[in-house]
Amino acid sequence: MLITMQVTIGKAKVNLSDENIMSPGNLPNGSFFNNGYKRPIITITDPNMTRFMMSLEDAVDLVLYAFKYGKNGEIFVQKSPATDIQTLVNALKKLLNIPKHLTKIIGTRHGEKLFETLLSREEMVRAKESNNYYYITPDIRDLNYTKFIDKGEKKISKSSEYNSHNTYHLDINKMQSLLTNQNFIKKIIKEKKV
Repeated sequence: MLITMQVTIGKAKVNLSDENIMSPGNLPNGSFFNNGYKRPIITITDPNMTRFMMSLEDAVDLVLYAFKYGKNGEIFVQKSPATDIQTLVNALKKLLNIPKHLTKIIGTRHGEKLFETLLSREEMVRAKESNNYYYITPDIRDLNYTKFIDKGEKKISKSSEYNSHNTYHLDINKMQSLLTNQNFIKKIIKEKKV
């Protein structure tokens, strides 16, 4: 499920997608959280696939930061940690005290990406940094490409995109700690104890 929200306050607009926010539907085998952990096998597509991890609180902070400091047309991206799916599944199994729960690798689904890219290398060249965020000013160049026939931009060639493979990665313990703070995980743990 993908929910996109656009909020307008004055001239500032913020688009927020829940795609990168930790929730039951955005973690592997979303049905796992609807009593799926009682099923005999957890299915994952690719254990090396990486995803950014952002809590709902982090998403709210990002929106508030963008409203406070953003100018029209700017893009804000939180510097988020990531993890691979195998680490995430292992952290969940450890957290829910089901270490021997079977895992089956079913293969990559059509259209599924190995990693997420939040900023292209072109955007990274224009990006400015604060402690927790990248912000990108609008590209206001004209579309006159004739000036690039004999000359390109070497900065772009040397730049790297910001993706879930090249950001800071959480290990099992740090992933477990992050998950423990999520309300939907607290609820599952509480229900399991009953």
